[in-house]
Amino acid sequence: MKDGPLKSAFETETTGVLLQELTTYRIVDGMMRKEVTQRRFSMDGDYLDNTSVQPLGEVKDGTSRS
Repeated sequence: MKDGPLKSAFETETTGVLLQELTTYRIVDGMMRKEVTQRRFSMDGDYLDNTSVQPLGEVKDGTSRS
């Protein structure tokens, strides 16, 4: 990964952090979808990862149709 704010966010200290989240909007097979990846931290330093994908609508010629 190249230097920048996203790399810094992934490498930052997680003490006191409750939740980290990355949202990506992607077109797959003509369908726009929202992909959310979360990391929830517990007080003991452990964490739980989760990913969800939500279809948002068909995309044709650069426009969205829900």
